[in-house]
Amino acid sequence: MVFAHGNHELFAAGLIQLYQPEILYLTCSSDSENDWIEAQVRTSLQSLGFEGCVTFLPVTEQEIYRRMLARDISWFAELRDRVGTWLSQLRPEVVFTDAFEWYNSVHDLCPLLVDAAIDSYKISWLRVPRRYDLPLAFQTTSAQRISGSDTPDFFILKHILTAEQSRRKRELVQHLTQVDASVQDATSTWKQERYEREFYRSVPLGRDYRTAPLRDAWKTYDDHGLDNVRRGRYQEAILFHEHYVLIVNRCLGSRTGTELYVRDLAIALQRQGHCPTVFSPKLGLLADDLKSHGLSVFDRLEEISTAPDVIHGHHTWETMAALVQFPEVPAVFVGHDATAWHDTPPRMPQIGHYIAVDYTLLDRFVESHGIEPNRVTVVPNPIAFAGFRKRGALPARPRRALQISGYSGTHERDEIEAACSARGIQLDSIGHHFGNTSTNPEALFADYDLVFAKGRCAFEAAAAGAAVVFCDTWGCGPLLSNRVLDEGHGILTGRRMLAEEFSTPVLLERIDQYDANDAAEVSQRVHDIFDAESVTARLVDLYRDVIAKHELLPEKTAQLGLQQELLWWAANFDRVLQEQNEAGARMTPRRRTASSIEVGSSVDFAHPFRGAGWYAPERDGHGYFCWLGPEPTAWLELRVPEGRLFCLHCEIAYVHDPELFEHLELFVAGQRVDIEHIEGESIFSIRGKLPMNEPIVSGNTIRVELKLPKTTCPSDVNVASTDDRPLGVAVRAIAIEADDEALIIPFNCDGAGRSPTVCRSKRAA
Repeated sequence: MVFAHGNHELFAAGLIQLYQPEILYLTCSSDSENDWIEAQVRTSLQSLGFEGCVTFLPVTEQEIYRRMLARDISWFAELRDRVGTWLSQLRPEVVFTDAFEWYNSVHDLCPLLVDAAIDSYKISWLRVPRRYDLPLAFQTTSAQRISGSDTPDFFILKHILTAEQSRRKRELVQHLTQVDASVQDATSTWKQERYEREFYRSVPLGRDYRTAPLRDAWKTYDDHGLDNVRRGRYQEAILFHEHYVLIVNRCLGSRTGTELYVRDLAIALQRQGHCPTVFSPKLGLLADDLKSHGLSVFDRLEEISTAPDVIHGHHTWETMAALVQFPEVPAVFVGHDATAWHDTPPRMPQIGHYIAVDYTLLDRFVESHGIEPNRVTVVPNPIAFAGFRKRGALPARPRRALQISGYSGTHERDEIEAACSARGIQLDSIGHHFGNTSTNPEALFADYDLVFAKGRCAFEAAAAGAAVVFCDTWGCGPLLSNRVLDEGHGILTGRRMLAEEFSTPVLLERIDQYDANDAAEVSQRVHDIFDAESVTARLVDLYRDVIAKHELLPEKTAQLGLQQELLWWAANFDRVLQEQNEAGARMTPRRRTASSIEVGSSVDFAHPFRGAGWYAPERDGHGYFCWLGPEPTAWLELRVPEGRLFCLHCEIAYVHDPELFEHLELFVAGQRVDIEHIEGESIFSIRGKLPMNEPIVSGNTIRVELKLPKTTCPSDVNVASTDDRPLGVAVRAIAIEADDEALIIPFNCDGAGRSPTVCRSKRAA
């Protein structure tokens, strides 16, 4: 048993007799009463026939109050460690403590410290102990007399005192003042989870303890407690975990930008004294990484028993789900992608502020979704640089370069390689399309003088000391320099930085701007901008602001907000997807060179290609595809390998009007190709022999053209559809085959989709 101070043993007289526990007192009552209180406590315990050990910590209540008001977190951590050492030596299976009482901060400190100690020292136990509060409603003379035991029903301890034990107890507690019955009723019926928080946290029921909290018009503490609160002794001073933050993300399976954001933010929050918990409906390797740092991770919202102080939401629908689960909790919503539908900002009443990771996102929130500018703040991604290996001084001219991207393919590699080769620079490439990925790229950057990347990888490389060319499949941006950081929105401009063509001449210009001294200064500035500790501190300031301004909403208000949001999505989902595709197309410069293609492989519609007559790429469960439209003709150019080619295979993902598909024509190099229609279980394919009898010279290009009699709008075919785009067919793959057994590789950039074996079986069928 752990008590705040002497005389609390009177409230547990029955349990003390039943279990003969080890007892620890956090304090003596005052600086001048130590000896007298200890003597009185031992006398009381002896009258109960207690034969166990009693330990007093050399701490006074006055000292605790001074430390609380000074917010001396390290001192309370030391006090937690004292309790933890005592518990770890005893290895108990059950721990009883004083309960939260809402009128004395020292009393409330007791269960907070015990929870913290149990968590910090739990690896020392053979079994994790259970901790029970001694509730205020039970710590009264009448309650003890009525039940004959100190154990309420929910403790599941049904022992009854013997007649002798009851006599001792009555004699000891007969002088106690009866607590008002209304207070007993109010506190005993409270849901325990409302004021039992994880580890050493108090409950922010209203978040302002300078005034008396009410529960159905009943005050939760007596006049003495209210006087203490008025004099500044309120629970806010003892919040070890100042904010219990629920972080929401779509998935935690790999190392995408938002997933790494979650990891670095959660660890930084934990290090700064807060209590982060993470929710994602899809868990994976990154979830395991978070758990290894002692963080709680859930894939079901109903398993989170404690309402957070604030919700940090990523991604639209997942954030909405969290807001529905905790309708009384304020939130911030953070946008990460300038075009993705799942970063559409929800307009739920609990969201007090919106956060954009760059200015492209800010413009989306304000201009496209009507969020008031004063409710949006740009806060960059937090990046934990602590474990980074920083390189030494850069050479006068770069010797080794690294291209790293999850999107770029052979086209980008060829352009970068040509530029590097012209300047005598050795190039390595890392990424999904190169068949080699890295789970810790930050460990590689110090080995290179020059890095070609965008987003987080670019920032990490710069912080590690490398010079960085900001580029990726969308286009080429600047060499990161002091000038770039000083102009406009600098490094936080976003994807709009990739404004120029991804080509060898542009890349050569960037390489020639390399400046070792400037790169060293940029490295420190980038570190300061994205450092996880400082970024997290800015986010915490925003948390505090939304918590302070949040008004507890009636449950019906939260339900109405969800209803309105769902109805909005029902009416606008198709339009949002269309706008996403169009915005992506505007932000994605088309290449001026044809796509390279090898025998047995296919064009990758996930990346820019040379062509016309196509809508922006879309994605389903099988990969990427492009709709032909709005005109009934579309073309693309392929850079073909050397050798004699036989067949072109075109896989169609969707057809709105099957009759039109029967009239689809295929042209290669301006010549109409006789095609064979191959209908599978769920796909249409066409296949035709190329009109070429001579071997192809490596590097030659051919134009592939698809023609339909007309296009048609989905809304004309299906009255339930709101998609009024003129569409033809949706093409998933265009592949060159060397023979009839060649495999068709579906368009996708992440390995998802049908396997080549499945495609072959459909061909055979």
